[in-house]
Amino acid sequence: PPSSASLHILPTPQLSRSESPFKTMALEPGAIEAMMTETISPEGGHRPVVQLAYLKTVEAPNNNKRHKVALSDGGRWCYGMAATQLNQLLETGEISVGCLIRIDRFQVNDMGPRKIVIILDLKVVGTARPIQGSPVGYPDGGPLPADSSVPPPAAAAAP
Repeated sequence: PPSSASLHILPTPQLSRSESPFKTMALEPGAIEAMMTETISPEGGHRPVVQLAYLKTVEAPNNNKRHKVALSDGGRWCYGMAATQLNQLLETGEISVGCLIRIDRFQVNDMGPRKIVIILDLKVVGTARPIQGSPVGYPDGGPLPADSSVPPPAAAAAP
């Protein structure tokens, strides 16, 4: 597992009124493994920036909707679930496949044979764009889900 010293945490840039925060944020290499091994935590002030690489709405008991996601740091990806308080952001399209998100609060849960990240709070820090890098699954190296979609070129923003 990476040490906290090997994870590059980006400082929050100071922006003028004319600058967009979307141009200054970048994926944090090593963030997926660091979250999954619990090397970093929100309690420690870590807020990793990752890309939403997959989104699927699933029906939960009592007619509730849950959102299964895949998160990528450009090199690795992992499964996650969005907490129900994030449903409105996902259902209105404010958060979509390809966008960059800063995960402000999360926890890692064991779900049978794998761990997943439960996203409790986030902020969108970059508009939808093609999947960055060539992420492989954590920990087994598998590909992104077959039904992962990349935003069409007309909707993709420049990095």
